[in-house]
Amino acid sequence: MSTPGPRSKSRLVAAGYVALVTLAALAHEIAGRPESGEAAMLLAAWPGDTLLLVLVLYPLALLAGAAPATEEAGPSLLGPLLHGAGALVNVLIAWGVITFVRHFKAECVRSRGR
Repeated sequence: MSTPGPRSKSRLVAAGYVALVTLAALAHEIAGRPESGEAAMLLAAWPGDTLLLVLVLYPLALLAGAAPATEEAGPSLLGPLLHGAGALVNVLIAWGVITFVRHFKAECVRSRGR
């Protein structure tokens, strides 16, 4: 069996991060959303979940004509879904930054040769 390359390792780390945040948010929801875990859940997927909430969910609620619900009674899968999607947005942000830095370095090396 061959050893995984650096790109496949980074994909495994990214998938593990998204899965871990989603499972932790699901466990937090099943436990009844204790107050002690709110800060950890917020920080685990920040800033992705905030970006998703402000740039996607609130505008969709405004377009649909419904006011966004601030608190639901009972367990819901929307909270863990939001945290998991926020973690995915964080992975995409990190991927974009890394891609930009690689491209910038390649352009710097190419421009020095001229």
